[in-house]
Amino acid sequence: MTTTVNQAITEGSRRLQDAGDPDPRRTARTLLGHALGCDTETLIAHPEESIEQTGYADYLTLLARIERGEPVQH
Repeated sequence: MTTTVNQAITEGSRRLQDAGDPDPRRTARTLLGHALGCDTETLIAHPEESIEQTGYADYLTLLARIERGEPVQH
């Protein structure tokens, strides 16, 4: 299954909102950028780009950590 940048951010935003994040979309972009090794501007400019499974798995791990209550350092 291929996941796009936009799909990953949408999923992350939903999960972060449920976890009580005050700015879930921004946090989702920050986490995805970290997992993929790129800046948020690149993610915003290319929402249709497919992301590698390894990067997506790293992103899901970061989301799970936030859901468990770990703070995000922006």
